[in-house]
Amino acid sequence: MREENFFEAVQQRAYLDSTAAVRDVTVAILQTLGEHLSEGQEDDLAPALPNELTEALIGAAPRPAESFSFEEFIERVSNRAGLDESDALQQSRVVFTVLAETVGYREIQGTQE
Repeated sequence: MREENFFEAVQQRAYLDSTAAVRDVTVAILQTLGEHLSEGQEDDLAPALPNELTEALIGAAPRPAESFSFEEFIERVSNRAGLDESDALQQSRVVFTVLAETVGYREIQGTQE
């Protein structure tokens, strides 16, 4: 899927007005997900993502995966994207749905471990 298509799908489902807001929240969610994933899990997702999103997921340097709760995930997204936690939760759901449609639901299930 091309970046524009990914962002367009998120924008339509999240009811966001601006492309910049879509990019900001999507990158915040993928950066947070990347903090939680092991290198092998990242490698399963990255090939199906557009370049900008792969960079957000993988980051600039290798690092160990962090273990944190779903609540912590939402708090990190909220802080990164400048959203309240309710909006961070709703928009995370949208991004994960589009992500699952892009990379496959089985790959997404592997990120929940």
